[in-house]
Amino acid sequence: RDATRDPNAVIFVHCKSGVNRAPSLAMALLISLERYSLVSAFSAVRAARPSVRPKYIKTVAVYEQQALHRSSAPALRDGPNSSEFCDLYYGLRADYSKDGERWKDEHKRR
Repeated sequence: RDATRDPNAVIFVHCKSGVNRAPSLAMALLISLERYSLVSAFSAVRAARPSVRPKYIKTVAVYEQQALHRSSAPALRDGPNSSEFCDLYYGLRADYSKDGERWKDEHKRR
């Protein structure tokens, strides 16, 4: 979105069940347009839709490396499945939630 034209612009992403494809695309959009790390993008998408279980997390992790020239979760490029990533997420949730210090630090630098 171009915030200079419409700061209230919204992007609607939808797939059949909203747990895999649309969340994966939403994470890629956050990485591309907002320069979020993969972990921050996942946290943001998960906050909006708690039921997400992206099967394409490896693809999004590779995309993060290509788009940002860095990786916030290098182990994901080796392809854990969705449930393994969600377990990792729950372990990091305290640090990367909007109340967590890492999330605050990452977003303060923007």
